[in-house]
Amino acid sequence: MSDSASPSDATDAPSDRQPAPGDEPASRASGDAGRTSDGAGRTDATGGGDDPASGGEPDPATGPDASEVSFRVEVLKGATAKLLMFVVGLAGSTYMARTVGPAVYGGFYLVLSLAQFAARFTHGFAGAGQKRLAETDTPNGEILGLTLGAIGLNSAVVAVGAVALAGPLRDYTGVADAPLLVAALFVAISTFVPMQFLLAGTGRVGVTNWIDLGRTAVRLPLQLALVAMGLGAAGMAGGLIAATAVWVPVTLYCLGVRPEVPSRATVASVWSHARWNILTNLAGKAYTRFDVFLIGALVTASAVGGYEVALELTVPATILSNVILDGLLARVSNLASLDRDVGPEITRGLAYSSLLAIPVCGLALALARPAVVTVYGSEYASAAGFVAGLGVYRVVQTQREPLNDAAKALDRPDATFRVSLVALAVNVVVGVPLVWYGSAVGAVVATIAAELVRWALLHRVLAAEGAEVARLPATVQSQFAAGAALVAAVLGLRAAVPAVTTGWHGLAALAATGLVTYGVVLFAVDVEVRGVARRALGDVSRAIRIAWPWADARPRP
Repeated sequence: MSDSASPSDATDAPSDRQPAPGDEPASRASGDAGRTSDGAGRTDATGGGDDPASGGEPDPATGPDASEVSFRVEVLKGATAKLLMFVVGLAGSTYMARTVGPAVYGGFYLVLSLAQFAARFTHGFAGAGQKRLAETDTPNGEILGLTLGAIGLNSAVVAVGAVALAGPLRDYTGVADAPLLVAALFVAISTFVPMQFLLAGTGRVGVTNWIDLGRTAVRLPLQLALVAMGLGAAGMAGGLIAATAVWVPVTLYCLGVRPEVPSRATVASVWSHARWNILTNLAGKAYTRFDVFLIGALVTASAVGGYEVALELTVPATILSNVILDGLLARVSNLASLDRDVGPEITRGLAYSSLLAIPVCGLALALARPAVVTVYGSEYASAAGFVAGLGVYRVVQTQREPLNDAAKALDRPDATFRVSLVALAVNVVVGVPLVWYGSAVGAVVATIAAELVRWALLHRVLAAEGAEVARLPATVQSQFAAGAALVAAVLGLRAAVPAVTTGWHGLAALAATGLVTYGVVLFAVDVEVRGVARRALGDVSRAIRIAWPWADARPRP
């Protein structure tokens, strides 16, 4: 399953999850893990604890600790940024997909997927650095220096490989400039994402996500202009590369750490986690982009283009889960380092990670063909099967990813690597015959099966570590009930007014009807969700009063 979803910020995330137009890194904070579950898996939504209103500046040598950041406010800020990125990214991808056509659009994503796969070493290394940085009393400057060194080494290796494999790269992708674009995209991705990983380790979800939004704001006009000039896949890649280069210095500035020559102890500490994390990232990327590689090899680049537009349409499913996930590794690592119970924290993440994925799945199942034709045009009508399949995948994905990050946080990268290998094997064994003898949609079916296997195995890994995690939290059960109501409402309206799916306004009305139904039913059946919503509003109000004291009009004693 792909973890990139748009010609926008398509890069890579702290885990192997799908970010939206790119790989969202980011992170969030640690907080009070002492909250309890009710046995059925009910928990406070976005975690918690009170905001530590520490007024001092963070130590420049170590940076802020994950426990110093307010989580609920950071989640809301990050989700807002990702929502804006999706809206902007969808507008851009719609224009580019319609302009270049499925074959060129798919060719770009084959090039991008190869660059992402090559970046696994640096991302695995940076992920290990993120975990160490999230722990207490770590030499952050040395971790930054070590990460930069790994980036430089890997860049040289990939550049040589791109030149040596120039012919096969052009043949596979159908893009004439594939060798140059793979190398350039690799350097951009391998520099930006690891820096975001490290910033994520400090718990500042809002900062990392707004940096991503800023990159989108720079990237989109560049891509649109270059595509309009007729540069095709090269223009899409060039806009992403240039925008990423602009925001790397900003990320380093926000990190607030000066690179230092790492000591042997720091190298050993990071490598003890990185050796498994790199292997896990390689297997994970082969798994997450297996659909694209398989469809590109056995079908056509045009089919890859259809797959990618379907992936873009389902990006909203991960907006909230990605923000929650971005900080889970930092949060669980922090709690584990203090010998505190991490089970309730993981269950809390599971309870709300599918909050948006379930309604998106319902809309994908009920509106697949009219949605893809209305947004991307009739050239992409064959992508309707991808839309429905990816909608289902998003639900399983958002329930699996918190488990993966939690296992990494508990220093079990070896276990996540083995689980990734099993999932990849399932994907290959099931996916190849389904695509060869059936259709390209078989790749999505195989990935759903592999994802379910991965979900089950990760639950076993966490149980072996003593973490009691609910398999299906009660809040998720409520979300499924609300999702069923959404599907019933949308299909009922379609049957009553068939012409409603023929244009943007009708499609928007159908989606709005479904989402309102989902929200009303969920609030009606789940008291926990109502409480979380009230607390979140209170957090936002308090944050506004702190940031802008003049906005608080209450009389002072």
